Amino acid sequence: MTATTLMKIDYITVLQEEIRILESRFQPEDTGHLRTTVNTLRERVEELKVDLRQLEDLANRGDLV
Repeated sequence: MTATTLMKIDYITVLQEEIRILESRFQPEDTGHLRTTVNTLRERVEELKVDLRQLEDLANRGDLV
C-alpha cells in the first residue's frame, strides 16, 4: 500500500468517526445543520472510496509505484 492509500484510509476512518459523533447529537428538532453536515461528510467518504478503488486499479495494473 502506498502512503497516499494509507492517508485516504485514515481520512475515511476519521470522517466516519465524526459522522458517528454528529449522529449521536441528532434531536427531533433544530438539528438540521447536523444532518446536512453528516450528509456532506458521507458524500466525501464515498468520494474517497472511489479514489481508493482507482488507486487499487492503478496498482493492480502496475501503473502505480
